[in-house]
Amino acid sequence: MRAVRIGQGFTQRDLAAKAGVSPKAVAKLERGEGSTVETLIRMLRALRSTGFIDAMAPHPQVSPLALLRSPEPPRRFRRRRQASAP
Repeated sequence: MRAVRIGQGFTQRDLAAKAGVSPKAVAKLERGEGSTVETLIRMLRALRSTGFIDAMAPHPQVSPLALLRSPEPPRRFRRRRQASAP
């Protein structure tokens, strides 16, 4: 986040004002001390860098719609329990 902000020529205060968050929130996020999702998205939108969101979300391996359309529901497999000694 810091690299993008600096690359676009914003100070922390500039970004905070543009995103509608506090300068302290910008500093905390850049230090990795956490933030709310809302603050993160506001800052990404202010930097016009919402592509980061796509990079963070994993791409599904199986389509949920394909699972719904399949004629047979998915089966669960369980290991058989071993007989316990008396």
